[in-house]
Amino acid sequence: MRNLPIPETKNKQKLAKIIRSKNRPYKERLARIHSRVKSRYDDYDHHANVLENISTSVITGVCSDALIKCYTSKTEEMSALRDELLYPELEDFDECPFCGIGEPTTLDHYLPKEEFPEFSVLSKNLIPVCGVCNSNYKGSNWIENGNRLFLHTYYDQFPDEYLFEASVIVTNKVTIDFSTIFVVAEPYFCNIFQHHFDKLHLNKRFKRKASTEIKRKRRSLELIYSRNYSANDVSNSLREEANGLEIDYSKNHWKTVLYRALSNSVIFCDAGFRKQVIA
Repeated sequence: MRNLPIPETKNKQKLAKIIRSKNRPYKERLARIHSRVKSRYDDYDHHANVLENISTSVITGVCSDALIKCYTSKTEEMSALRDELLYPELEDFDECPFCGIGEPTTLDHYLPKEEFPEFSVLSKNLIPVCGVCNSNYKGSNWIENGNRLFLHTYYDQFPDEYLFEASVIVTNKVTIDFSTIFVVAEPYFCNIFQHHFDKLHLNKRFKRKASTEIKRKRRSLELIYSRNYSANDVSNSLREEANGLEIDYSKNHWKTVLYRALSNSVIFCDAGFRKQVIA
């Protein structure tokens, strides 16, 4: 999970180009509401950090359909916008910012286009995420009882805090569970983060990734352990890995959290890594 820089797209100019590229009757319908849509872009900017407070859309019917068609139609302008957002000039962008697992191959409308058609092609409302987060879990959901359910990748800035952790229980098998940490100094962010974590089923998905990661790491851990049969040697190696991952990714990447937890489990480090992990 991570933030991405806010797209630098000149959205009002992009909208005008898209309208000009349309044919009748869509061009006339879009022209009628052009000024209203531009005004709503300003509303989005004004409420960007508290989008739960933005007013509902009043654009309906054929005009709503015309706006959504701006996104769904395969046009040169829309293709360029997709490429700009899916392939930003970032060297380290190959994982979904919502989960840190899948490849970001789809664009999520943070405010759903069916509910807010005026933001259908607003770059700041389009977040590159993986298909699992987008189609399987988020979809058109974004708010419940006045509370946002997902972090906005461009605007909800991650605090410099540990926001989730993993527990490691070793019996005849290894069980790992991921859970959020409530940071008292960041109540607003943590409330959204809790919803985000739950709605995207991140515990279940991180557990599966953890199982695979440990299986791949088992041989190297065995080599470290067999030198002196020392749990401390294994723990130090895992902690060093966690520190490197925190630098390379962040405090709140699932791999960083996993390795930190494994390094703190004496039983796991004392040959517990040999046991099967329950995904």
